[in-house]
Amino acid sequence: IVDAGIQGNITETYYEKHYVLIADNPDDPIWDSIYEGCKMRGAENGIYVESFGTDLPVEYSVPELLRIAIDSSVDGIIVAGDDSSETTELINEAVDQDIPVVTVLSDSMSSLRQCFVGISNYSLGEEYGKQAINLLELDKRQKIYVLLDSGSGDTSKNTLFLGLKDTIQEQYADSANVEIQAIAVDENSPFLSEETIRTLMLDEGNLPDVLVCLNAVDTRCAYQAAVDYNKVGIVEILGYYDSEAILNAVDKNIIYSTISVDGVQMGIQCIDALKEYEETGYVSGYLPVNTNVINARNVGYYLGKVQKNEETQ
Repeated sequence: IVDAGIQGNITETYYEKHYVLIADNPDDPIWDSIYEGCKMRGAENGIYVESFGTDLPVEYSVPELLRIAIDSSVDGIIVAGDDSSETTELINEAVDQDIPVVTVLSDSMSSLRQCFVGISNYSLGEEYGKQAINLLELDKRQKIYVLLDSGSGDTSKNTLFLGLKDTIQEQYADSANVEIQAIAVDENSPFLSEETIRTLMLDEGNLPDVLVCLNAVDTRCAYQAAVDYNKVGIVEILGYYDSEAILNAVDKNIIYSTISVDGVQMGIQCIDALKEYEETGYVSGYLPVNTNVINARNVGYYLGKVQKNEETQ
């Protein structure tokens, strides 16, 4: 593989391998961080990593991009997994054709993928449950709504929901007064996500006391809706990711807390997993990723890091 430079000052970079990264929701900024990590580690090892399917005039689904990657005989695939039979079969086909596959963020547990790089969804649910407990009031009926993606075959978030529910029931003294409900959101369209959250914020009779967002897009929509419809402090938001906008919302107490995941480190681990498998024929089936809870007490540190990174870019 050759990557040519600008005309008039031509430089050529030769790559020994070609990996592709396939995202399930390219609008979520965590994928930019994951790609940054993949690209950086790939460049260090003579590997060209392509963000597959972006900047195209037509949107392709994850299975469609997997099909194209397999037919293109790429050297490795990093993909957002799910539990659909179509995705599972395509991952298995890739592995059968000696194309190693690493799933990231979400897994395809029943597939032949070599490794999953991500977070234990049950543990993440437990952390959201602990954060929610901080916001609950004894002797009062309260609602916790969790936004779950209905637009993909990924059922892993059901495990997260279970972890949150178990934590509330086991650790909160007045759990019988807490209604925990999953709200279906079609993440295939940011507009549908916005509409679902808007409807929740405007339904005065069923306002949630705590709204749990499991990706950056929903988090952004939730805090914007809280501001637009004067629900700041009425609907408490538990978010996901650590973009500057989300951190500013935590700093202004619009978001109570958010879960930070190091996407760059995740991308690096994906490349390392593929290389280890290619070199040894073996890699751990699960590489965990650390998370951090960001709230009003420590948000200044993370804001400083983000702003410093932007100044050096």
